[in-house]
Amino acid sequence: MNEFYYENKEIYRKFILKEKITSLYFRFMSYWAIKTSLKIIVPTDSIMQEAITRFPRYISKLSRIYESSDFDSQTTDLADQGFKRVVKIIYVGGFYRHKGQLRFIQFIKQLLRIYPGLNQTIELTFHGHVKDVEYFKECESESRTLSIPVSFSSYSKEKSLAEIYSDHEICVSFSEYEGFGLPVIEAQSLGIAVCCSNLPVFCEILGNSAVILDLKDLKASLSRFQNLILNSAFRNSIRESGAENCKKFSWKNTASETYTLYFGLPNG
Repeated sequence: MNEFYYENKEIYRKFILKEKITSLYFRFMSYWAIKTSLKIIVPTDSIMQEAITRFPRYISKLSRIYESSDFDSQTTDLADQGFKRVVKIIYVGGFYRHKGQLRFIQFIKQLLRIYPGLNQTIELTFHGHVKDVEYFKECESESRTLSIPVSFSSYSKEKSLAEIYSDHEICVSFSEYEGFGLPVIEAQSLGIAVCCSNLPVFCEILGNSAVILDLKDLKASLSRFQNLILNSAFRNSIRESGAENCKKFSWKNTASETYTLYFGLPNG
C-alpha cells in the first residue's frame, strides 16, 4: 500500500464530484485489503504512522519496506560543477493538484520579483504525465507569466530516466503528499541536488541530504533557494550528500525484504 492519497482530507477538498466518487471506492478497497491481507507493505515510516492512525486494529499486519532508484550512485560523476551561467531546474511528477507544480511556479515568480538578477540565471523543466488536464492548463498559463524559459515534457519509451534528468543541476518537489517520493531519490542517484517541501516523507528519506523548505516561511525559503542556485559550492555539497544518502535505498534490499516477508507467512 503506497499511500492514502484518496483518503487525505486536504486533497479530498479539492476533488471534483467524479474524484470524490472514486475516493469512496478506494477507501473501501483500502479497508478491505487491510482487513483481509496477512501482511501490508508500506514504503515509509511516515505512511506506516498514517496507516496505524487510520487502522489501529491492524497494526501487527504492517511492515515498512523502502523503495529505491534504478541507479548506482557510485557510478555517478560528482565532479565539481563550478559556476554555471544558467542553472537548469527540473520538476518531475504527474500533473495532479497535490503534486505542487503550480505552487512552485508561483514560488519562482516571487523569487524573480525579489531577486531580478536571476532572470538570466535559471531555466525550468516540468516532466510528467498530464493526469489532471485543467490543472496542467493552469500550470502552463501561470508559467507564461515568468520571464525565464519554461518547458513541459512527458514520459516516452524513447527516453531513459538518465536522459530525463541529464543536464539539470537541481531537482525540486513542492508536493503536498507522497507515499515515498521516488523522483528525489532518482535525482540524488544521478548526482543532482534536491530541494523539496518539508513533508514528513521527504524529511524521513532525505534527512540532511537535501534542501528542505518550510514553505510557510516564504522569506527564508526564497533566500535558501536563491543560495542553492547561486552558490555552486553549496550545491555541490548537497549533491555529494545526496549521492551518499541514496545508497540506503536498493532494489536488491527491497526485493530481499519482500521475499523474506512473503515466505515467512503461514501457509494457507
